[in-house]
Amino acid sequence: MFRASICFFLFLLSLLPSCSSEKPLQQYRPSEFNGIAYIQVSRGSHISVLNLKTGEIGRILTGNKSQSISLSSDKKAIYAFSYNGSARRIDFLTGKSYEWKKIAGGVCNTTSGKAGAILITDPKGLRLLEYEPGTGNVKSLMSIRKGACGIHERKDGSRIYLTNQRLSTVSIINTSDFKILEEIQGAGNSIHNTMVSPSGDTLWVAEGNEFRNGKPYGVGFSKLEAMQGGINIINLQTKALEDFIIVGGNVMDLSFSSDGKYAYVISSQMPEYDEAMLTVVNVAARRVVKNYSLCKSCHIWKGVELPGGKAFVSALQVDEKATADSVKGALESGFFSSEPGGESTLLKQMYENAE
Repeated sequence: MFRASICFFLFLLSLLPSCSSEKPLQQYRPSEFNGIAYIQVSRGSHISVLNLKTGEIGRILTGNKSQSISLSSDKKAIYAFSYNGSARRIDFLTGKSYEWKKIAGGVCNTTSGKAGAILITDPKGLRLLEYEPGTGNVKSLMSIRKGACGIHERKDGSRIYLTNQRLSTVSIINTSDFKILEEIQGAGNSIHNTMVSPSGDTLWVAEGNEFRNGKPYGVGFSKLEAMQGGINIINLQTKALEDFIIVGGNVMDLSFSSDGKYAYVISSQMPEYDEAMLTVVNVAARRVVKNYSLCKSCHIWKGVELPGGKAFVSALQVDEKATADSVKGALESGFFSSEPGGESTLLKQMYENAE
């Protein structure tokens, strides 16, 4: 009886397809990206530098509690802006950091304007400012209300979009006379920066979802049923909210790729409420295709203090043509990775020294 059972079992096994004839499992592989992303740690003293090709991280020290950043028009330098209203230029090739210069009462957000100028929202002086890096001149363009922060100028320079977190509005401003043409009401719960989509017909708004109607609502703020952050997509024709892309965490800023196919999005407090991420979104499909960890753990074991011990981020700049070599002169040290087997020269040296 036992022998018969064994024979029957072997017969059943023979009916199964051979492992060698099976096709390998298919796996979706996201597109590969090139370039460098610069992420400002919210009110931190450094800028995180992400190599989009390798996923490795580096740091540029700013020496002040910075809030926003803006690339120079030639992409050879970056300007750091402190929350208390000072600015400093840091050259990528030489690593030279210029002296901090007081230019405003405060800085909440910045964006590139016409002819290399940088537009600044000043939350203390309640003014929209234009800063000319070459001369250091600052010009007041218009008054703004409390809560105004996120700012974006349309590519053709005809309009400025200004978000107000307190009022949940986006003001559309005519750049010829700096008059408010329209205000989009109910643009989100806790909105931050915004950009016009590559097609020009929608507005993508960074929705942090930290609060709703003044009460804790999002990840890291609400203890129960915390809402994930994402992108609110507003139709510029109807001014209606037509879609919401769930990204996770508290979404703060975004930037579109040069070909318009992807959006780079930064978020605080994801995953597990204790990390910051750069997420890539397919613009046409409106879905997440890739995540990069900004590696809080890397910063901690490198001896870097994060404000409040949290990986909060506030601003993003992307240069898709930049390489690790083009920025290394400004880095505090070489690129490093959280993976011991990565390509990081710095990590290899650390492990060799430890042996």
